Amino acid sequence: MGWFKTSNQANITSLTVRLGSDASNYADFTINVGTPTDWQYTRTKATTVAVTGTPDWTATDYAQLRIVQTGDGQVKWNGLRINSDGSFTLFNVEPTPNFDDLRSPQLKPTSLINQLSKTWEYVWYIDYVRDIHFRDKENDAAPFDIDETSNNFTDLSVEVDTSNIGNRVIVRGGEKQSESTYAQVFEGDNTVREWILKNKFKNLSITVDKNTSTDTMEAGTTTTAVNATTHGLSVGDHIVNRTRSNAVREVLTVPDPDSFTVEAVSGQTNGDTFSLFATTKTDGIEGITDETTVDYVANSNEKSVRATASELTLDTAEFIRFEYNERVPIQIQYTDSGSANALAALGLGDGIFDLDPITDSNIEDVNTAISIAEARVAEFGNAVITGTFKTDQKGLLAGQIIHIEDSNRSVNNDYVIQKISAKQKHGTHFDYMEYTVTFGTTLFGWIEFMQKLIRTKDSIQLNVDDIVETYATSNEEVETSEINTVQAGGIKSATQSESVETSETNNIYETIPPWQWETSTGQSVATRWNLFEWGS
Repeated sequence: MGWFKTSNQANITSLTVRLGSDASNYADFTINVGTPTDWQYTRTKATTVAVTGTPDWTATDYAQLRIVQTGDGQVKWNGLRINSDGSFTLFNVEPTPNFDDLRSPQLKPTSLINQLSKTWEYVWYIDYVRDIHFRDKENDAAPFDIDETSNNFTDLSVEVDTSNIGNRVIVRGGEKQSESTYAQVFEGDNTVREWILKNKFKNLSITVDKNTSTDTMEAGTTTTAVNATTHGLSVGDHIVNRTRSNAVREVLTVPDPDSFTVEAVSGQTNGDTFSLFATTKTDGIEGITDETTVDYVANSNEKSVRATASELTLDTAEFIRFEYNERVPIQIQYTDSGSANALAALGLGDGIFDLDPITDSNIEDVNTAISIAEARVAEFGNAVITGTFKTDQKGLLAGQIIHIEDSNRSVNNDYVIQKISAKQKHGTHFDYMEYTVTFGTTLFGWIEFMQKLIRTKDSIQLNVDDIVETYATSNEEVETSEINTVQAGGIKSATQSESVETSETNNIYETIPPWQWETSTGQSVATRWNLFEWGS
């Protein structure tokens, strides 16, 4: 394994590393050059290389870099590593898309890898031989599947981790403003000067009807339909039928400028007199607005409206109308029905698991509340499913995908093999092996299972009689980070410190190749004995 960089990949036909004990006993490792012109990581398995002679791998002191090229170019090589079989390798690591920088202040290696995997939607894990897997997708299928008729397994057990499940949540937000307006009408009694409205309000408008603006219902009027030439009313307005015991009615429809409809008024007919809320009143905010400048003051939080000292008390048969947009509290309950149905199918009661309610007064509309609920449920609604089975069939490896189907357990899914253990069974030659296979996935896919990177705990056996309810708490963590950036590309060095950047400049030097196998004396940048380059 090693790191290398070329100045022009197109000019290189082949790149080979020859390693061995001498010039007659060696192995040729072919390097995949690829297409980028930035630093690349390469690896080759010794089991697939061409061997000349009989190399003594305990005395490997012969190395040669062999390049076939069609034009001038440079190859920079940084380090050469030889690992024994079973060592930590990068053979199962796939490259991510190129990126300029990665911010990783004081992160553990596992946290850094997890950050990389989330950025490019990769999956990663360490297999049972302690080798790391980091890839865009997993397509290594197991050599066989198991089902009810395959007769290639015993003791199948499937469990669901319910320790951290949640697929239903209540979100309590702030207040939202209704899109449409709501109106309330009160009759005066020569006493009341303050009114309590149904809800908190915004955009309040106040009109009164003191029977000073009237009209007459014309021929064709019924208990619900009113004919009145050029009545000037709109849907949502109110009228008071003065002939019919001052019946207050809201205008429901306006078919044309000469007619409108209302809820039924007993006995209503042509010739009836109706009055309009034609007088507009001014209003202000209680405790803020100068009451001498307005007719009424309002307190939305208390849902109250009060007449100021200059406003006369409304008498009987006088009406006041308040129209406003309602301010109502946002409270929704969101359920991921897919998760609930899947858990119910696995025998976990009704499949509903409640998360702790979310309370955030900054939420001002239902769509935001739903988005927050969806995000929270998406985090906790995908339960981890694990299981084991035994088999005498060979060929299964950690990381392979195996399909398991068992209708008795409502299992029909692809699972990732996590671990395999083996033991000898009794027999004449003690050569009969039994393998115990541990596998896992989530409700909605093994990729999500890998991304969770958690171990199953507090699990329960599938039981159709169980009804399980759990509660999951949230733990928010605020992170800050410092950034130090050093440009890559060749052999460069720069001063790097954990401090706030200023306008001072750190000089960066690069020595023009070729580099030689020598000490650092007389060169602007320190060399390393395991770093070399060929180039013109």
